[in-house]
Amino acid sequence: MIQRSASKLGRPQAALVTTLFFVAAFSAWFLLAAALVSRANHAERERVDAQVAPYQQRLESLVAHHRALLKAWTLFASRHPEDASQPGRSDDVVQALGLVESPIEAFYLIRNDRVVYSYPSAPSTLGYDMRGAPPMARDAHVGARRARGTVVWSQPFLLPSGQRVFSMVRAVELPDGKVWGEAVLLVHWGRFLDAVGLDRPPPDLALALRQTPGVVLIGQPAVFDSSPTISDVTIAPSVLELGAVPLSQGRLGWTTPARRLLAIYQAVGLLPVGVLSALLFLLLERAFRRAAFAREMARHESDAWKAAIRVIHHEFGNSLGPITSLTGSVRQALRTGKMVDKLDSILATVEDRVTQLSDFLESYALFARLPDPKRRPVPLAPLLDSLATLYPFRRAGVPNPVVLVDRGQLEQVLINLLKNATEAGSPPDEIVLTCSVERGGGVGFVLEDRGSGMSDDTLANAIEPFYSTKKRGSGLGLPLCHEIILRHEGTLRITARPGGGTVVRLWLPGEELTSKSGRRATSPPAPT
Repeated sequence: MIQRSASKLGRPQAALVTTLFFVAAFSAWFLLAAALVSRANHAERERVDAQVAPYQQRLESLVAHHRALLKAWTLFASRHPEDASQPGRSDDVVQALGLVESPIEAFYLIRNDRVVYSYPSAPSTLGYDMRGAPPMARDAHVGARRARGTVVWSQPFLLPSGQRVFSMVRAVELPDGKVWGEAVLLVHWGRFLDAVGLDRPPPDLALALRQTPGVVLIGQPAVFDSSPTISDVTIAPSVLELGAVPLSQGRLGWTTPARRLLAIYQAVGLLPVGVLSALLFLLLERAFRRAAFAREMARHESDAWKAAIRVIHHEFGNSLGPITSLTGSVRQALRTGKMVDKLDSILATVEDRVTQLSDFLESYALFARLPDPKRRPVPLAPLLDSLATLYPFRRAGVPNPVVLVDRGQLEQVLINLLKNATEAGSPPDEIVLTCSVERGGGVGFVLEDRGSGMSDDTLANAIEPFYSTKKRGSGLGLPLCHEIILRHEGTLRITARPGGGTVVRLWLPGEELTSKSGRRATSPPAPT
């Protein structure tokens, strides 16, 4: 009962401490995992950035170079508009600027939506109406006219010859602010990619180039789904975005994606943290249970001392009060000479009270000084014969089993139990002691009576020291029996008997012995 109570007290405290430990440990592991993931991703991105940097530099350099060429030409055309459309003068400027260096395919000058100059010279293109050009080229042409001073890029498109190109267009403004025409660089798409190197990505890297809004020019769209843009180059009316994603076994994806790796770390960390928490709970529960058990034992010990003091006070009060009164009566009788004939009765009463008080103190001393049992093989028949002279009872079961016990202590136990059965009002022929021999030499005893029996409360407290329902009981008889049986490593159990009375079951262990009746030992079950 005390252990069960202590266990209930220890478990909530252990659960609370364990919960706090689990939350703290898993939070610490989560932060550590997040730091490890962040570090791994940072290192991975630094590696990718280092690989993409050359492509980024070539792209930015090539775009800046083409812008500078187109700006220089438009500056010449704005100051000399009439010379710009003349092949002789314009050819010199185009060649000087290097406007037809690879990957530039051709250069055009447009006025009033028609081509008025081309380099290399192509008579078939002079007078070409831009309103019939491919939509992407026409949109860039119109956009440059509206966005003065800005280089407008078109998306790649196909020429009638089958070549894939894109155009860079810038408006030619006169000093008075009027738009005179547009200058166009026609850039070969394949040679442009070759100059940047985008057609030759590293074997472990997927590169992609797109032009906003969302037109992928080279590579896979999934590159931009798996990674933020590595770099971008602003061009009107959009932006060229360069993206890169590592290739893992031919698949796109970062080798250390944050969410997946963090989930793996969390799952891996959850198991050891959970196991440690479970072990901590068991250790704490045991520690708290021991502490609670010690407190409960201390409280019960204190209660036992208080109960002992109350019982001793009660017994001494019951004995010393009458003795004091009778002593006064004796003194008065001797002084007056009256009641001399009653002195013998008075002294007999005093002697009886002193004897009862002496017996009470002796029972306390016996319980406190109970020696360790000296176990010897003891035949039960002679022992039971001697007990029958004190308290009559019937025998059943094995006639003469041999039990390994301290004979005097077992005799004391059986005397107390037979005395209780007799004092409970059971007829002698209804007091039955059944003996059985168990495997291993153990012996079982079942003592049944038809006395007044015990209530549930009495049964629950019967072996508690100083608990008694008898008017003059010390509360030490059954506790002493229980203590003796425990010192013999046996068991004692008291239950109510159906139909009235009490059943006391004892079991005492022993060695492989053969009873004098010739019956072999059987296994020692716990009393039921």
